[in-house]
Amino acid sequence: MANTTTATLDHEETFRPIGLLEGIVRRFMRNPVGMVGLAIITVLVVAAFLGPIIAPYDPTAMVDFNSRFSPPTLEHPFGLDELGRDQFSRILHGARVSLQVGVISVTIATIIGTTLGMIAGYGNRIIDEIIMRSMDVLFAFPAI
Repeated sequence: MANTTTATLDHEETFRPIGLLEGIVRRFMRNPVGMVGLAIITVLVVAAFLGPIIAPYDPTAMVDFNSRFSPPTLEHPFGLDELGRDQFSRILHGARVSLQVGVISVTIATIIGTTLGMIAGYGNRIIDEIIMRSMDVLFAFPAI
């Protein structure tokens, strides 16, 4: 007969299941293009939030009317516009406004879409058809 030896484990290995969010984050962290995009978006959002703090000049004030259309310098990194206003300060101010418009637009669209979806889901078939045909009419027009 053959002799068999059994090995005993000093410790038991346990594996915990990976959650959905953790799996998405891990996959995203391994994607270099995604990480570059995240870095760009992060820089833009931080610049938009900190715009009033880091802007060197008032975005609406004329810095130097005699130096209109001047090219970028160390004093004015993006140059001056036609009225002598600092372009860098204006872009930081505009980024904040653009970010606010985007967030508000997405919030309104989400509220309207969720409400219509709940009405269509919980309503009867006639209400669902009316909502669907209304959406078909909206989709028939090209985006402006």
